[in-house]
Amino acid sequence: CRLEDLVLETPVQEMPALVGTPWSATGVNNGRGGVQSLAIGTEITALFADDGTLSGNDGCNDYNASYMIDGDAIEIMMGPSTLMACPEEIMTQASAYQAALGNATTFSVSGENLELRDDDGALQVSFVPQEMPELVGTMWSATGVNNGRGGVASLVAETEITALLAGDGTVAGSAGCNQYSAPYTV
Repeated sequence: CRLEDLVLETPVQEMPALVGTPWSATGVNNGRGGVQSLAIGTEITALFADDGTLSGNDGCNDYNASYMIDGDAIEIMMGPSTLMACPEEIMTQASAYQAALGNATTFSVSGENLELRDDDGALQVSFVPQEMPELVGTMWSATGVNNGRGGVASLVAETEITALLAGDGTVAGSAGCNQYSAPYTV
């Protein structure tokens, strides 16, 4: 296993953009004319990919959708989601969130905030970038490894590949069997 063959999760971009930024919701339209903060202990996420797909978690279930943008106009078409049962308050919040996504017709990214609004300008969902760990000083766990044949493979069962990038330009960790260390540059 070579360091360059590891697939590591990456931190959020410096300047948030709609596409590619992992978003965390701060408020959801409740469908009754108001925007509510999230239920305590829940997190709602959204990731708009450059291929027109949207994925995340509605506080209870993982969801998928597709979206189209034209200028600041957006159309979100909900797709499949998992079907876990959660407490009623969380299920109500999740339903309101998915409905709010479907009601959104415009978006704006201003500073650190993403807002989705409907045709009347009513706020449907507000987001901020998800807090992500720093590259240096965080112990990273690989989620996949280049298999040498043009693909990314999952890890062998019951193994863990880690990487800890130090401020002095060295990286060290476990390759799943043996420990390693090497220099790195960013």
